[in-house]
Amino acid sequence: MNILSSNNLILMNSQSADDWRIVNDGVMGGLSSSQMHLTDEGVIEFTGEVSLENNGGFASIRSTLKEYDFSDYSGIKLKVKGDGKTYSISMKQTYNFTGYFYTTNFETKNNEWIEVDLPFDRFSLKYFGRTIEENPDMPLENIKEVSLLIGEKQEGQFKIVIDKIALY
Repeated sequence: MNILSSNNLILMNSQSADDWRIVNDGVMGGLSSSQMHLTDEGVIEFTGEVSLENNGGFASIRSTLKEYDFSDYSGIKLKVKGDGKTYSISMKQTYNFTGYFYTTNFETKNNEWIEVDLPFDRFSLKYFGRTIEENPDMPLENIKEVSLLIGEKQEGQFKIVIDKIALY
């Protein structure tokens, strides 16, 4: 069954890739690097190298900052081809950087297309990567940004190809 149907709200595909931007650990002094581009096949390739030097350790792509209301949806679905590493989807509820993100991880399979279903109740509130114990419900009607990230001390080269990121 194809999890990405016409009822899904598309957050990222080949037509919306320009609405996303790269944010790496350089914002905090780290040395990780990444690139994102649209391939000839019409999918988005996010590649780079995660470095743990200078307290670094992440690379991400992030959606346009705006008012998102996800309250009519149950979760996020992705169609990706990864490298066998763990990635995460995060969301925040403010335009400002506070270090707080609602996050969940997902595993990829090396060089294999997979469809991933991430229900919102699987997300937990984190502050600079550490889980907050008093984990409040995600304010689905008040999301400002969605991001796809590689971190978790996974040093070295990475590559994930994204066909779609959508809400279901």
